[in-house]
Amino acid sequence: MAAPVWDRTPLIPIPLDAAMTERYLSRIETSRFLSARERAVLHIAWLVAVPLIPVLFWLFYGHVNKTWVVRAFGCGCHYGFNANHFNAIVGFMILAGAVALLLFASSRLDGWRRSAYLVGGVLVQCFASFIGWFLNLWA
Repeated sequence: MAAPVWDRTPLIPIPLDAAMTERYLSRIETSRFLSARERAVLHIAWLVAVPLIPVLFWLFYGHVNKTWVVRAFGCGCHYGFNANHFNAIVGFMILAGAVALLLFASSRLDGWRRSAYLVGGVLVQCFASFIGWFLNLWA
């Protein structure tokens, strides 16, 4: 009886470093799958979608906030750790992850375009996070 497939295949290490991952992904031959125009459209779609992550998160988080968070942590009317504090922590984590993705998405831009994209993206993300957090406050 033959050995299972997982015993015969060598373990392939997954590079965890972002620079190594980018170098690995840049070597993949995508031109046979996608044309240059399709790759450009995907890149533009990626650049547009990343700053909108907090907006989409807060749109869907409102229902979770009403059904689970307030029941688990209580409304903001009492002192101590409550739903408002939990919402602030979750919102900050989403904002930090979205800013990290924004930095990664801007890696192919150069010069003033990268600076403008980062400043505009961070402003949009911070504004959306603050408004989302404010709309989910419990008195």
